This record gives sequence, structure tokens and C-alpha cells, in this order.
Amino acid sequence: MKNSALVLLLLLSFSFFKTQTKDIRYQPKEYVEITHTEWSKNATIYEVNVRQYTQEGTFKAFEKHLPRLKKMGVDIIWLMPIHPIGEKNRKGTLGSYYS
Repeated sequence: MKNSALVLLLLLSFSFFKTQTKDIRYQPKEYVEITHTEWSKNATIYEVNVRQYTQEGTFKAFEKHLPRLKKMGVDIIWLMPIHPIGEKNRKGTLGSYYS
């Protein structure tokens, strides 16, 4: 009785997964399809380390520089990590923003 219940469960599972994979949305594709908005194709990206950009090292202090960056033609601001630098297993004395 246990074996027949197990076989039935396996058959139901197989049929369930088989019907699930027939949906074309879940089939592998040859390449990834990405669409970009038109303005982003020629956008200028500017990376900012907020902690070191101003003496205060705050977003509020950095905010004052946004009009100048916009005038320079910056379209996208890429923020470096903003979380505290890790203490545990630190590399060197300063550590890394990416740790």
C-alpha cells in the first residue's frame, strides 16, 4: 500500500512539473532580452563616494553639489557603498567600503 501511494505521488508530481515547464515564459532563451530607455543609452554616469566627497561626508552636504554635476552633464549618480566599513576580518587598517 505504501509503495503504490509513493508511485502515485511521484506520477502526480511528474505530471505537475511537466505541465509547468510547457509554458514558454519558463523556457530557456538563447540570450537575455534587455530594453533600455532611450535617454539612458548615451547617459553620463558619475560615481560618488559620499563619505569623501565633502568634508562633512553626508548626503546633505553632497546635495549642494548636484546642480554643478548636472551642469557638467551628469545624468546618473552611482553611489558607492554607504554602510559602515566592517571591523571583523578587515583588510589593512582602513578596511574597504565593499566589505
